[in-house]
Formats: sequence, C-alpha cells, structure tokens
Amino acid sequence: MTRPDFRKVEFEGGRSGTYPLTWAQKWMWRAVTSQAPRLERLNVPVVVEVPSGCDLADVLVALTALIERHESLRTRFTVDETGTPRQVVTRAGELEVQLRDAGSEAVGECAQRLAEEMSAVPFTVPELSVRAGVVTSADVPAMIVLVAFHMAVDGVSVRILSEDLAAILRASFRGLPYPPASVIGQPVDRLAYELGTEGKEASTEAVRQWEQTVARFPARMLPRSTSAPETPRFQERCLHSAALTVASRTLGARHRVAPGTVMLVFLAELLTRRSGNTGCGVLMFSHNRFDDSSAALSGVMLQSVPIYLQVEGLSLAERLKQTQRAGLVASASGQYDPEHVHVMLRDLARRTGLRPDLSCGVNLTLPEGRENVAGMAPDPHSAAEEIRRLLPETRVTRQEAPDWDDMRFYLSAREEPDGMLVALRMDSFVLSTAEAVHMLRELERLTVEAALSTSRE
Repeated sequence: MTRPDFRKVEFEGGRSGTYPLTWAQKWMWRAVTSQAPRLERLNVPVVVEVPSGCDLADVLVALTALIERHESLRTRFTVDETGTPRQVVTRAGELEVQLRDAGSEAVGECAQRLAEEMSAVPFTVPELSVRAGVVTSADVPAMIVLVAFHMAVDGVSVRILSEDLAAILRASFRGLPYPPASVIGQPVDRLAYELGTEGKEASTEAVRQWEQTVARFPARMLPRSTSAPETPRFQERCLHSAALTVASRTLGARHRVAPGTVMLVFLAELLTRRSGNTGCGVLMFSHNRFDDSSAALSGVMLQSVPIYLQVEGLSLAERLKQTQRAGLVASASGQYDPEHVHVMLRDLARRTGLRPDLSCGVNLTLPEGRENVAGMAPDPHSAAEEIRRLLPETRVTRQEAPDWDDMRFYLSAREEPDGMLVALRMDSFVLSTAEAVHMLRELERLTVEAALSTSRE
C-alpha cells in the first residue's frame, strides 16, 4: 500500500490570544459535551474545485492565505482550569496537507473518499479546526478537500470559506491581488459586540421572547414508546423523496410561504397527534444571518429558537400563516447568550413549576426566498403528474446515530440534486425505529395529499 504523501504549509496570521466563546460557540459546545467522545459527527467536509492552470504551488499558497485570512480555521477549543471552554486563536504555525492522486478513479469520487477518510476521526485539542487535502490527476491539482470542526463553521460560513478559497485561487493564477480580507467577519470581533452593552440588551430581549414562548410548551412532547428501547438506543432514518420537494414547493407557491414552513406545519401535526396535545413546541435551528456583519462572519452563528404552533381547531391555510408568522418572531430571538437562557429556565421552574419539554429539534435548510416560493414550482396540474411519477422512487435508509444526544427527537431537511433528504434521529425510548419510519412516510403522505388536493381545486 502506498504511503500517504504530505506537504506542510506555514502560515502567519494577525491576531492571536485566548478568548471566551461567542454565543453560538457556547450553543455548539452543548453538542460537543453531549456527543463526546464520538465527535467525528461534528466534522464538516468542504470540496472546492481547482481552476484549470493552477499548479500545486498555487494551491498550497492559496491554502496558506485562507488560513491566515480566517481566524476560525486558526482556532483551537480548550477547557481552562475552571472547566470553562475557551477559544484559542493561533497566530502562526503549520498545517499538514495530504496529497492524493486519483489515478484511474474519477476525481470527484476520489475527493469524496478523501473527505470521508479525513472526517473519520474527531478533532483533538492540539489540532487547529481544519484539515486539508488535495486531489490530483496526472500530477495536476483538481480538487481541494477541507474538513472543519463544527465549532468553527456552520453552513453559511462553509460557503464563505469555499467562495474565498475559489477567489484566492483565481487571483493567484491571474497574478491579481486577493479580495480584501477586511470584509471577512471574525468570531473575536463578534465577541466584542456580544460582551458590549448593545449585545447584552439584545440577549436580554431574546431571552424574554424565549420565556413567553416556552411557557406555552407542553411538559411532554413525546410519550414513551410502547416498544422496548433499542440497542443502540439512538437511531437515525433518512427519507429520500423527490416527490416531497415538488409537493412542498407546490403548496408553498399556492399559499405564498416557504417550503420549510410547509414541512414544519405537517411535522407539528404529526407530533401533536402522537403527544395528544393541542399544539406543538419545538426548538428550531436559526442561522442568525440578519445583517451585513453577521452575513460575512466566518464562523458559527447557528443557535436554536423556540417555536410553538397551535394545531387543533385550525385549517391548513391558517396553520401555514401561523407558522410563517411564528417563524419570523422566533428568528428575532435567535441571538442570545445560552447561559442567560439556562438561568431563565431555572427561574421559570422555580417560580411557576413549569418545565417545558425542549427535547425536540428541527433544522430545515430549505429555500426561503420568495423567488424559490413562487418561481421554482410548476403549475398545480403538472406538479400533480410529477408527484405521482416520483412517489415510487421514495426510499428510507439507515444512518449511524451518536451514542447519546441531548435531543430526543431531531429532524433535519435539505434539498439535494435528487430530491429532499429528511433525516430523523430519535431516542428509541420515545420513538421506535418502526414508528420513526412511519412518521417520515406520513410526513410525505400529508404533504403530497395536500398538494394533490390543491391541483384539483
């Protein structure tokens, strides 16, 4: 077997030092503590195509520049002597870059395999928050593979990193200056806002909204399953459905809401049915990119927000509008200090005896803009034909779940080239595998039936 080939790139950035965690980093730390030591699930792969004409030297220079420009990639996460997590920004050092020649294998498949290998082990404290590799074909670099720690990146910052790396490569190849690094937001700069008066006031207001919302949450969202807990206790199943993509877009276009709103409405119906409550309370993941500074932040902004949805007594149209409004209100409380929320929840329990069930989470990374709501859906009659054609292609697969999770129910949905991927991770103590698969199938059925009934109106 051929030994891996490596190159080392030396970097020298600007700022360095040890700092508190940002709000979003504190929020993400909960996943670190709940899923340790199986932290490889928090590895985020990124693949960037190398422009034609770039040689290996160009690529290594571009990787050096990327690390120097993005402090999140030069950050380690540690715990101090008091047990408090900290972020440590490193000014200078070196990063090992693995080289992999595709040989007879397709370049894209080789890059995917390298990303899987680099993601297979968790980040350790001595490491920076990024690993790097380069896939070559006939000794010419074709793909750059990065794997970043989720404490350092979220979905939006992955796009920021990818676009910046592509811009650096183009500039390097053409002999042009790099795009200005000043437009990149750094986590430590975000920290300055959060520790200031404006940030503290924003957190206080967000926590107030949190309290008003979770006070409506049921004490139990999911009753215990009638089946015995499984081994392993946490399971994950994925629904792959192109029909669901068309159905959610069709309903969204009809009611002028986003596809994610459609999905949340029917999920709330299913959870309410199972719990016997009149409404549904879940924690919804918010990406919190509301202004220019947060939109440009190269780091995590992801946090959860509570959303309560009444189901009983409302029509579908009313529930869609309610969910749309509730989502907007919830998003306004998405930036907060998690420690303030924990204090509020303890105080709420002490004062009122309320202990809302916060164990159900939803992460919907689906189209949100109005152009996606109205512009990507076919007319209702052709949509109905497309849905019926695609339904037989729906399948359910098994995904490995963590040994433990602080969420007993976690549903995520995203669009992929071949349709929507809906993943449901659950504690088999409250939802068996069979029940979870049934819920995923019901989610598709309810959405599809509503879309088909729309086509007949």
